[in-house]
Amino acid sequence: MSRGPDRGFYRLVVSVDAPDTRLVGHTAAQLTFKVLTAIDIQGVEIGTADSDQSTAPNLKKVTYPNTLAEVLVADQHQRVMLRFVVRDTASGRPTEVHQAFVKITHIDSKREIIFVAETDANDIYKFDIVSNISDMLKLIFVMQEYYL
Repeated sequence: MSRGPDRGFYRLVVSVDAPDTRLVGHTAAQLTFKVLTAIDIQGVEIGTADSDQSTAPNLKKVTYPNTLAEVLVADQHQRVMLRFVVRDTASGRPTEVHQAFVKITHIDSKREIIFVAETDANDIYKFDIVSNISDMLKLIFVMQEYYL
């Protein structure tokens, strides 16, 4: 481990020989092990965009794990967007995780909606409520409320 291998699965081949025949020796025993790594979330941007994509998205930078400083307002003609990069802290390279979840929490009731963020070709995770946001929120929460 002093070499700092990249994350992933490795196979180690071990052979044991001993001059004492009473000791059991193994020849070419294969051990599989997994190297894990710590990750960091960087480049977090959240904002709104027009559903018809007529204008560029209005995204604001947020430093993880902080929340957005001001209230994000979206109407029925807009969609909410979130972008972020997951980086391996050892190598600093973008990395892909099995699943990245985005949780939206109602401030007063603490009800939660959990979405799965998907990655693009550049390893940037994107979460996008493309459908009519007002209809979705009516189903789950009372309109005109605040969410984290």
